[in-house]
Amino acid sequence: MSTPIDIDQLEFELTHYPDKHFVFNLINGLRYGFDTGINKFPDDVTKLVDDELRKGYLIGPFTKPPFDTYRISPICIVEGKYSAPHNNDEHHSINDLINKEDYSLTYVRIDDAIKIIKSLGIKSQLYATRNMNTMLYVFNSLKIPLSAHKTVGPSTSLEYLGIILDSMHMIAKLPDEKLVRIKDILYSYLNRRSCTKREMLSLLGHLNYACKVIIPGRSFVSYLLTLAHSVRELYHHVTITKGCRDDMAMWFKFLSQWNGISFFISDNVINASDFHLFTDASSTIGYGGYFRKRWFQGIWPDDFIRPDEESFSMAYLEVYPIVISAILWGHEWSTKRILFHCDNMSSVYIINKGRSKCNVIMNLVRRLTWCAAKFNFVVHAVHVPGKENNIADALSRYQMKRFRQLAPDASPNPCTCPPHSEILWS
Repeated sequence: MSTPIDIDQLEFELTHYPDKHFVFNLINGLRYGFDTGINKFPDDVTKLVDDELRKGYLIGPFTKPPFDTYRISPICIVEGKYSAPHNNDEHHSINDLINKEDYSLTYVRIDDAIKIIKSLGIKSQLYATRNMNTMLYVFNSLKIPLSAHKTVGPSTSLEYLGIILDSMHMIAKLPDEKLVRIKDILYSYLNRRSCTKREMLSLLGHLNYACKVIIPGRSFVSYLLTLAHSVRELYHHVTITKGCRDDMAMWFKFLSQWNGISFFISDNVINASDFHLFTDASSTIGYGGYFRKRWFQGIWPDDFIRPDEESFSMAYLEVYPIVISAILWGHEWSTKRILFHCDNMSSVYIINKGRSKCNVIMNLVRRLTWCAAKFNFVVHAVHVPGKENNIADALSRYQMKRFRQLAPDASPNPCTCPPHSEILWS
């Protein structure tokens, strides 16, 4: 086995590293090859190699290297299109044979990079040059090769995993050409009634990429992923339901108006009450909301359509004023994570998951997600039985004298509620 890394020097540098087991495995792996982690079903692996030889995809075995300069993968088996073991209902791939506890794999994520930038703040620029020089010195001393075109910086703005991160302005940006491509692909699905699982997963890959920047949209990606896995084979067709098309339409409309930039969202979760934000609904009278001296209220119209099931009906009523508050004041919530207290478990689930089995409620959820994506904030919910919410409760019941006593500094006039047609996504 060949590696440009100075293994002896690396072993010396790690002499005092506390995890001796890790050091042993690393050094031993570099010297003699890494354990694949496949310690069971050896006959399946042997059969795979024999099958590939028979099909002509492999040649050999050789008693001596066929070339003067010959390097092999220490894993010994390179699996791509032809996964193994075949015809085994319990284990569908080589990866299934690997012990996940001993051979776990964690991918780097955009969220991790953003978290580091936020933790350092503007100071990250002060550490950048020193850290870069230290890394280059260590890599050079250990003879670890670096790709010149991928070694960038120090810089306050660079592309990482396909996303542009800016530590000066604390923003993440989707490159323009990738934003255009995602819109074009999404547009091609808007009027389709079905697609193959392979096509759905391809679309999901693009939307998931966008959600590295559009955090509120992640709930919609999880729903499409569930839909994709409703069939087994990649060539099987997935039905694109009306709800799914509505999701895609919302995505397309948002991406068509978005400039590709999102400010980093705070890791701190703010209780809505600490944010002076209160919403509530009365099942028989109306709804209301209050935010920093401003307020709104409304009466349920006689022809107001509610979901049939009682649990969904209460969830709908409770989410309704939350959506109105997001429409009216969401532009002031940028980069915030806001925690709403709800005394209805269905409301909590719907807000946190961004999904509902009820189509009527989903029209509310889409509007809430639209506002969150547009104004760059995230909403959470927690169940608090019998929560005290006196200000909004008074508004929802039109108890104005009580409201004025509870909020004496409130604005004399209410904010104008958007019409019902603008509250529901359509």
